[in-house]
Order: sequence, then C-alpha cells, then structure tokens
Amino acid sequence: MVEVHTLGTGTWRRIGYAPYCSSKLKFATYLNGFLHWISLDFSKLILIYCFDLGREEFKSVQLPPLG
Repeated sequence: MVEVHTLGTGTWRRIGYAPYCSSKLKFATYLNGFLHWISLDFSKLILIYCFDLGREEFKSVQLPPLG
C-alpha cells in the first residue's frame, strides 16, 4: 500500500499499491516530475517504473532497445 503525505496538512492519503518494490537502485531518480527506479519482476525481467508526482500515479517505462 502506498501513502502520500501532503506537506503542511499533517495527513497521509492512501493511493493504492506500488508495482514491484524490489528496487535495484539505492535511491529512486527524479527527472521531469517523476521518480524512476529499476526493478525485477517475479520472473526476473528487468523493468523501469516511475511515479508521477503531479498525478500521483505509477507508470511503467519501456526499456531502450538492446544492442
């Protein structure tokens, strides 16, 4: 379950569940209003996820082509 804290309100809101939280980065990377991280799913497939801070939504990012 993911909870978001709004500064100045002292409250937390539940916004749903995060996709695969087993991150391969020590910290998420912030870029253009999104937090990005690399994960492995249950089948060991490498995935990139991001969290849109404005819309408070999780999204997946297509991996760049190999080679």
